[in-house]
Amino acid sequence: MVLSACRTALGRVTGDGVLGMTRAFFFAGASAVVATLWDVADEPAARLMRSFYAAWRRPVDKAAALRTAQLGLLRELRAGRLTVATTDGRRVALPEDPMLWAGFVLVGAP
Repeated sequence: MVLSACRTALGRVTGDGVLGMTRAFFFAGASAVVATLWDVADEPAARLMRSFYAAWRRPVDKAAALRTAQLGLLRELRAGRLTVATTDGRRVALPEDPMLWAGFVLVGAP
């Protein structure tokens, strides 16, 4: 299951762990969930998800596919090839800004 909306990996912390959307999907039978820890920008998130699915089609596990997608996005950020929409128009994203690539996590089976 992939939940690429903002803050889908968060929830209320209890003695039983984190109660949130990811846990609901585990109860419903999902073996793994890719979710986000904070608000993610649309353009980088869309690019990361395309790369994730492309990498996952190859014979690798979900964890390796997510890592490949995150490293690819990081390379694009470092090269200045990614722009984001701002109130002042489109801007080149900040190089290596973890807010743009590190918010996605895999919970469950790799």
